[in-house]
Amino acid sequence: MEQIYDEDLATIDVDDVTVTVTLDFDNLSDLNENLPRMFENDPDGALHNLEIIGCERAVEQGLIESDEIKYTNLVVETEQDGKRVDELKTADHDRLVQIDATVEQVYAKKPITIDTVWRCVVCGTRHSVSQYTVDGQIDKPHSCVSEDCNNTAQSKFKIIEEEEVEQTRQLIKLSDDATADRQGEDILTHLYPPLLDSVEVGETVTVTAIPRTYREQKNDAVKERELVALGIDNEQESIEVSDEERERFEEIVESGDAEDLLLESLAPHIVGEEIEDFKQGVLAAVVSGDVEWMDRSDMNIIGIGSPAVGKTKILEFVEESVNRSKMVEGSGSSKAGLLGFAKEDETKGGWYAHSGPFFRYRDVMMDEVADMNPEEMQGMKSALEHQSYSITSGGVDQELTTTGSFIGASNPIDGKFNEHEALDDQFNFDPALLSRFGLIYIIQDNQDEETDKQKATAMMTRWQEAAADETDHDRLTKTEFGKFVEYLKESEPSPPSEDVVEFVASEFASLRADDSDHIDLRKLPTIMRLATVFARLNGHDQIEKQDMTRGAEMLIDSVNRLDEANIDKSVLWTGENSEQTEAKERVVDAVDTLHHADDDDPTRTEVEKRIVMNHQLDQETVRWAIESRLEDDALYEGDDGVLHTTKN
Repeated sequence: MEQIYDEDLATIDVDDVTVTVTLDFDNLSDLNENLPRMFENDPDGALHNLEIIGCERAVEQGLIESDEIKYTNLVVETEQDGKRVDELKTADHDRLVQIDATVEQVYAKKPITIDTVWRCVVCGTRHSVSQYTVDGQIDKPHSCVSEDCNNTAQSKFKIIEEEEVEQTRQLIKLSDDATADRQGEDILTHLYPPLLDSVEVGETVTVTAIPRTYREQKNDAVKERELVALGIDNEQESIEVSDEERERFEEIVESGDAEDLLLESLAPHIVGEEIEDFKQGVLAAVVSGDVEWMDRSDMNIIGIGSPAVGKTKILEFVEESVNRSKMVEGSGSSKAGLLGFAKEDETKGGWYAHSGPFFRYRDVMMDEVADMNPEEMQGMKSALEHQSYSITSGGVDQELTTTGSFIGASNPIDGKFNEHEALDDQFNFDPALLSRFGLIYIIQDNQDEETDKQKATAMMTRWQEAAADETDHDRLTKTEFGKFVEYLKESEPSPPSEDVVEFVASEFASLRADDSDHIDLRKLPTIMRLATVFARLNGHDQIEKQDMTRGAEMLIDSVNRLDEANIDKSVLWTGENSEQTEAKERVVDAVDTLHHADDDDPTRTEVEKRIVMNHQLDQETVRWAIESRLEDDALYEGDDGVLHTTKN
């Protein structure tokens, strides 16, 4: 133990009446390969001895007098990866562990008794009792230590109040990110100085701690666990860009090759014309954002395509390379809680807002978006448009907010596009949700001998590189890709000049004149977001004409591909398809007509019947239209169930 201090693997800090010992756990094996195992298997004994020596050294060095020491704290520093809360086992009890989790709740700090002095009322002997710091309950002596006293009754010991030693404790709740096959668990964690107030709700942390069993239920059958934290690493995992790498990236940008190199390096073994377009959209999404002068500068994109074209592999590449990114499954979103939900606090009572991955990460990717449950899909409309989501249930009223991009992918209804059916009939998306995406890609797996040969060659090359443990030096590695993205996002191009604004306005007017059905003012923000991306890729400090032009071209290309796929463009501008728009108009007309008829009142049933019969519109669409008109106050419903227009 002395050598640990001699080699600076443990340091001492004295603050007033507190001695804090900080242990460098990761380098213990340099001194003795068995030391880490000793601290892991018997942390109480090993850390207690380390603590005693630390206090002795603090006194020897004149940092504090021995009778002044009231508190001793232990901090264990490590960068080791942790396990999930739901991976804790019985064998981990009273051992040193690392846990990776998200801070779910932070409770108020409270003083607890950690040492007490008792007096035996029979003989007057004093007893010092260290308290079990996990449950905070005060333990009395079980028997008098005096050889001449036979007192074994706990009721005959009195605490000497003025000699209690108290220390401030803070509870936090840690939770796992739920996945498609794991609900995730949470666990209470005890913080003591100097870890108090060291975390915030929503942070992802690695906690070095000792699991304790702190309380048994009344039936003595269930034991609950809590953690006593000894160290917390809550620094966001950041990507450090060295000066040498920064110079290299700057040269690439100045050469004009940044976009091509990043596209070539993004999931390089996934090839094909249509998937390459989707990759360009993904690149735009991860490079977008962090522009303060824009209300919102992040991109939302989605790719809808046949399976096995590589959509999932592209999303996985982003998760593995781009900082603070997370991939989730649409089929598991209801279980995992993509957005968040009100959760009961079993420890303190009441309810609190549980934030999902959408609000914990910068860039979120979702595979199989269409598999989300209807409730979550409804919430996504607000989350994608406003980057916020309100939780109002269980007495909770809280708005969650975020900044970042959303990248979605999904398959057609039948798993694969059928070339003999209209494409817009082959995927099931709420039009209002689809309208929240700035770029939409339809990705078909069409048979073409030359293209198929190219795809197969790319796949074989990947296996060859893996077997040879080599990479193509003309491409960026995943780590380099992530660093390049971080480097680009450091720059914040300023808004375009008046000349560029005038140019864009003229171009927009020309586009509207040529194709007013496809271009709408509501898409100008998408063009501006894309322009900031191209300004970064081109190394421009201010958005220039060519950046705006590239942004417009990219948007128009996405829209044109929807046109080729026979997708109803009105979805993009209004969040409604043409049938829904028609149904809303027909509903108001039907209510007016029925009010002038002598035989029928315009109830919901009569309105539905008339429109379905006369205009061959889908009954579900008509029902949706009635609800929509009631929401926008074009209609209201009387107590008798009769519908009225606002002009009736």
